[in-house]
Amino acid sequence: MAIIDIDVPDRNDPSKTVKLKRYGVEKDIEPTAVLFGKYSPFTGPKGHGRMVEFAKKNGFKKIAVVSPSRDKIKSNDKYDANIFSPEDRLDIVKKASKDFGMKTDGIFSVKATNPLGMFREISAKIDRPVIIVGPDREKDFAKFFIPFAKDNETITDTKDKAFGKGEMMAIKSRGDGETSGTKVRKALVDGDKEEFLKLTGYKPDMWKLMRSKLKLTESVSYLKYIKENCKWNFKNY
Repeated sequence: MAIIDIDVPDRNDPSKTVKLKRYGVEKDIEPTAVLFGKYSPFTGPKGHGRMVEFAKKNGFKKIAVVSPSRDKIKSNDKYDANIFSPEDRLDIVKKASKDFGMKTDGIFSVKATNPLGMFREISAKIDRPVIIVGPDREKDFAKFFIPFAKDNETITDTKDKAFGKGEMMAIKSRGDGETSGTKVRKALVDGDKEEFLKLTGYKPDMWKLMRSKLKLTESVSYLKYIKENCKWNFKNY
């Protein structure tokens, strides 16, 4: 991947050209499937893991998971997505990748919270990033990215109107029983271990990890947490 200078017509004087920086890549470079989202939390084999399987089925050998490092203002909703810090979200993805055998070529954060800003940041780390998006986000991403093709002429032809845009691939259907982050957060906050395991397909150690990372003072009953993590008996309280 490279950021290259190309000549484009000057808007103020069409007889002249100006140099602009654009994203360019060699077609034979191995693409990397990029999963971009907040992942609060990464919902496992029955949720976000389906994006990983989609990438594998479409021939991607390299996969990266990218999450914004900045949080939006937290709401008063106890199931709000910001019950995990950006650092904890990455820790969860790293543990989850091992828990259900997801091999990645990078799990990292970016400062940007929007697709274009994210793409500019990861382009310095990933040679040919291809953004994997769900059906609900396809329309928005299509404004800034072009459909992925192994031999995509657009990414090498500087005269193409779409030259400089990144590539994307959209999942057409998430299938039955899609797991939402909101439902997983609710199970975590409410202390419903059985529901959490059912929704995600994770092993019990992921439950323990995520419960330990919740922002307890804002989101979780302190007494519930003590009951789960202390050895003495609470039957008489």
